[in-house]
Amino acid sequence: MLRIRVYRDGRATDEKVPLDQLGRLAKDPDATVWIDLDSPDPETIEALRDQLGFHKLAVEDVLGTRQRPKLETYGDHFFLTAYVTAVGEAPNARAGGRTGGGAGRADGGGIGGADGASRGGGSGGLAGEQVGGVDQEQNPVRNGDVGPAESAVDGGPEESGALLDPRLRSTEVSAFITDSVVVVVPGGSGFDADEVLRRAEENADICHRGSGFLVYSLLDYLVDRQLEAAEALDACADDLGSLLFAHRPQDVQLRSFRLHKELTSLRRVLIPMREVLSAVLRHQSAPQPGLAPPNAELLPYFQDVYDHVLRAVDWTESARDMVNNVLQTFLTIQGNNMNVIMKKVTSWAAIIAVPTAITGFYGMNVPYPGVGTQWGAVLAAVLMALLSVGLYAIFKRKNWL
Repeated sequence: MLRIRVYRDGRATDEKVPLDQLGRLAKDPDATVWIDLDSPDPETIEALRDQLGFHKLAVEDVLGTRQRPKLETYGDHFFLTAYVTAVGEAPNARAGGRTGGGAGRADGGGIGGADGASRGGGSGGLAGEQVGGVDQEQNPVRNGDVGPAESAVDGGPEESGALLDPRLRSTEVSAFITDSVVVVVPGGSGFDADEVLRRAEENADICHRGSGFLVYSLLDYLVDRQLEAAEALDACADDLGSLLFAHRPQDVQLRSFRLHKELTSLRRVLIPMREVLSAVLRHQSAPQPGLAPPNAELLPYFQDVYDHVLRAVDWTESARDMVNNVLQTFLTIQGNNMNVIMKKVTSWAAIIAVPTAITGFYGMNVPYPGVGTQWGAVLAAVLMALLSVGLYAIFKRKNWL
């Protein structure tokens, strides 16, 4: 489905514009046009290209394979590729995990928003797609995943409400941007165009002409969702340490690798997005040949979005460091536990060796003092008891037992 919304003086109108009239409307200096599609439909995109003159390579990027986040300039228009992200918990991660049930994927929306600097509500629905290295299928079950059996400790993830098995979902969003037209083509259901338009209506007063306020609303929405995902995974990394002393500490290793994978996938979205915002800021700061002069009123708003990207990158990097530290601590604890076990086994082996050595004389065919006498058996039993108790006391004092 194709939706067309016309803005005049920063306010939405009720104008109904057919597709074949978009070329004429794009030349109206008083009109700003928002267009969004449900999915990348080749026929509709080709029709938009004929009307608005989009570059062939940009159209190929929309209809082709998934792209990395980028902002490209084609003469009089830009082409943007970015991702909207959300974090959800795999089904049965809490209830099913304790019974060994399989861990799948959540179809619900993202979790709570970022801190006060992040605007907008909770994230939209999750799309069954990922960026490089993350699952792209829409099947809600990840093949081969088995939910870990979680054992909560005081103050652990189950008490704090943290996600036990977080999953990152991302939806590719492509956009053609001209001075007066913004065409958005999402690659899945995870993109909420209504939320972007709501923000655009709130931000209409910052720019009465041109597509700047629509571009800002779009980027602000995308980055806020990425910031929420980074905050959610960072919280999961913080709570991961509580599992080090849980009843089943072996779950830490599995969850650490899973969380590290999700953080790496999010990083692949955020690092190029930082470059995208840098390019936007350069355009707003210095005009480029063939393009409309930048609007100085929008510069602080784009700077604010860029700051959110940097914060999301910082959160992701700190969470990755936290996961690595937890994993290293887990391996250290495992090594220490192995040393304790080896001390106990060695101590008991030494204690058992004493009566074994004494009773071994009974099998010898060589006569020795006390053989065949009652006092010899009593002496052997007393020696075994005294030596065993003495070794036990020594090892206990040295904290080996």
